[in-house]
Amino acid sequence: MKPTVSATFSSRAKTGTGRVAPRLANRVLAVGIASSLLFITGCAVKNVEDELGYKPEARSPLSANSEIDSLSSQLVRWMKVEGEVTEEGASETPCGVDGSNDQHFYSRHFWSIYDLTKGTLGEAMSELRDRFHGPEWELTKDGRDGSKANSPELRAINRSTGHKVFAVWRSNRSGGNVDLINFIVESRCYEAPRET
Repeated sequence: MKPTVSATFSSRAKTGTGRVAPRLANRVLAVGIASSLLFITGCAVKNVEDELGYKPEARSPLSANSEIDSLSSQLVRWMKVEGEVTEEGASETPCGVDGSNDQHFYSRHFWSIYDLTKGTLGEAMSELRDRFHGPEWELTKDGRDGSKANSPELRAINRSTGHKVFAVWRSNRSGGNVDLINFIVESRCYEAPRET
């Protein structure tokens, strides 16, 4: 919700000549500007917390990306399969909660596992499902992704860190595309330290 100004400065103190008394007018103007700046600044901070539902922790993008990369590696171990894994690492993305200011960010990692040499993709999804039913995680979706292929999808959120995992098993793909599991692993929104 955008901040709205609840008061309008429309009354003016007048001298006997019909002009605004200079000192009083300057005071009213100064108080009005200061109040507006305080109001707008306060709302900007409040709106970030209101929109997210929490206060973003101060964290460096490098640290957040490293943690998300570690979670992705943990997911590979949890699946108990072996195969090819895409090599791109996590990167930061603006949270989009503070307008043009990109101080708030989250870490996101897109990756896939395919061409298995041990185990199956079905077994991998089953292992993930079991892990996401544990005390650390909440399984928020166990169903189909709604695409034309209607692929199996798991979504989970870590109860303590707020990290999210989206896993979609793409099978029976046309055009010579290999079967795989696509992942998106995301952190919560963080506040980058201000450069000095």
